[in-house]
Amino acid sequence: MYIWQKQKSSMGGLFQKDTQEIKYMPHKITLEEAGLLMNFFDMAALSKFDMYLRVFINATEAVEA
Repeated sequence: MYIWQKQKSSMGGLFQKDTQEIKYMPHKITLEEAGLLMNFFDMAALSKFDMYLRVFINATEAVEA
C-alpha cells in the first residue's frame, strides 16, 4: 500500500492545497522470498507438531506409571 501526500502553496503559504492518495500496489514475490516464506511456515508447522508430540509422550508416560 502506498500513500502519497502532495502539498501546494502559493503567496508565501497563504493559500495551501493538500491532497492524499492511497493506492494498493501488490508486491511481486521473488523465488528467494517464496523460499523464505515456505521455510517460515515449515518451522511453524514443525513447532506445532513438536508441541503435539510432547503432550502425547507425556500422556502415555502418565498412563504407564
